[in-house]
Amino acid sequence: MWKGREAILRIHAKGVRMSANVDLRIIAARTAGFAGADLANLVNEAALLAARGDKTEVGTKDFEVGDRSPDRRPRKEAAS
Repeated sequence: MWKGREAILRIHAKGVRMSANVDLRIIAARTAGFAGADLANLVNEAALLAARGDKTEVGTKDFEVGDRSPDRRPRKEAAS
C-alpha cells in the first residue's frame, strides 16, 4: 500500500518548500520497498539537490534524481 508511504513522505516534507508539480502520491507509489528512513533520506536528498541547483523549491526532477531504491544501493559486504 502506497498510502502509508505517502503519509510518511508528507511528514518528512513538512517545512520543505515543494513545487506545485510535486505529487507525493506518485512518489509514494514509485518507492515500494522503502522504509521510513529511506523516505526521509529521499526527501532530504531531493532538498539538497534543489539547494545545490540554487532553486527555491524542490521539484519532481529533484526527487527523480534523488530516487535511490534499496536494490540499487551499494550493499555492505558481510563479514566472513
